[in-house]
Amino acid sequence: MNTDIDDRLREAHARIQPGPAPASTRARLDTLIAGAPPESRRPTRPRRGALAVIVTGTAAAGIVVLALLAGSGGVSGPPSANAACASPGPARACGVALRDVAGAWDVPGSGDVLYQRGSWAVTQFIVTATPADDASIAGVPAPNNEIRLAAAKQPFAVARIATEQWWIAPDASGRMSHSPSAEITVPTSRDRAAWQAAGRPDLEQLIPSASAERPLSTDFAAGGGDERLLGANGLYDVLPHDGDPLAGIPRQPSALAAWLQERSWQRRGKSQAGCDGNGDGCSFAIRRLIDDTIISDIETLLAYPATPPALRASLVSVLTERSGTRSLGLIRDLRGRQVAAVTLGAGMHDGDGSDVIAFDPTSGELRAIGNTADGGDVRWTRTYAIVSQRVGDVGDTP
Repeated sequence: MNTDIDDRLREAHARIQPGPAPASTRARLDTLIAGAPPESRRPTRPRRGALAVIVTGTAAAGIVVLALLAGSGGVSGPPSANAACASPGPARACGVALRDVAGAWDVPGSGDVLYQRGSWAVTQFIVTATPADDASIAGVPAPNNEIRLAAAKQPFAVARIATEQWWIAPDASGRMSHSPSAEITVPTSRDRAAWQAAGRPDLEQLIPSASAERPLSTDFAAGGGDERLLGANGLYDVLPHDGDPLAGIPRQPSALAAWLQERSWQRRGKSQAGCDGNGDGCSFAIRRLIDDTIISDIETLLAYPATPPALRASLVSVLTERSGTRSLGLIRDLRGRQVAAVTLGAGMHDGDGSDVIAFDPTSGELRAIGNTADGGDVRWTRTYAIVSQRVGDVGDTP
């Protein structure tokens, strides 16, 4: 619910900013107002080291708006997390910067249908001269997805990547489609060097082909998009199925972290005798499963096209503030995009085994997930939002 302070903020902004405000500034103002609990909008006692403003009139409100404009880039351009995420190290500073840009960004375009294109690794193999399964033979994958090749003195990975497209209308009806086949790729520079050292074998001959699932395109009725995009690890089952499925999820980071912990425990730990909601009394395996589910839920919510900026910002905060999470700096994802990547720490990963999560440093969008490889390289298993935009109708492409 808007307050008198909210109205004065917007009025002051209109006076000092001729013409329409940039979309990033409007989103930042709305995020500040909508995401803060009511008590945080009341005047507070100034605290050392924090900016505390008591709004006494439109002049003071103007100061607040000027501060917001400066924080969101003003005339110099949109906000960016590039500087804070440039170097490897503790993830906190990078996480704060990513949170800020995520809260100030929304999907571009003017239509009512959310469109996204992404990709994923349908299959991935390790080519090596010494597979763990000695029974494997040349050209035939072992059960652990290793392929024997005598010339591959240094093992290398090969993956087949398929693309997918989603159209989600306001009522969560829409369409999903994917490519009919999967293209082959060598994921990292180290993998490519090892492939070259092995004599550049023909990968199409070496690696089994992979066809996408059928049908290639599926339309779904109202609500179907929510079930498909939020259904991982049982998350959809604990969300409301009428109206906005995200309406009940807290926007404040500490409350959101508690909500994620409780929902994960309900699905993964509640059935174990003595295992409480905080993880006390749970076996190591159950605690790890709860953590994996929390990370998977964060990824699912970040990837959901209709997740609002305020929630996306808090999800980034919760993820990057988890114990052990570290920044990998600015690197390149499978599509060559510059991303701000974080690693989840020793032994931590999502439900599919990914331990690296990457974001766009200028929008806070989820960009990719992957696995840490030898030498610190990342083998990406999924890329998100290769294109992300609002379009007019299901089937339209930017």
